[in-house]
Amino acid sequence: MKINYNCLRKLLIVLESNLQFSEDLEYPDLSFKDVCDLMPEFAREDIAYSTIMAEESNLIKAHIISAENSFYECVYFGLTYKGHQFLENVKNNAVWEKTKSITKRVGSMSLDVISSIASELLKGLIASQLQ
Repeated sequence: MKINYNCLRKLLIVLESNLQFSEDLEYPDLSFKDVCDLMPEFAREDIAYSTIMAEESNLIKAHIISAENSFYECVYFGLTYKGHQFLENVKNNAVWEKTKSITKRVGSMSLDVISSIASELLKGLIASQLQ
């Protein structure tokens, strides 16, 4: 399988937006169905695989439940610090589109490469605002 980085990015955005502490400071959670409902433009298979990759790469806190050799359910608890850092690099739509354009030309797309390119693009945007 291939990682759908658009889906992975959207997963992080959805989790950041929808996992908030309650007024009683109860830890939030979302089910896989909840997340799929919030990401109707993506196939469940892409969301499941993005979830597995995000959890394995320590971008999110989640409990993945497997049964009979299949992705059965997932409960999402939030982003890790690394997840927040990555998302801050790719959240801006213009930066994300430019990052994808660069990675397509270069022919390499990994979390580290994506984050590095997006970070450099953000630095350029910031520098232009300081002039």
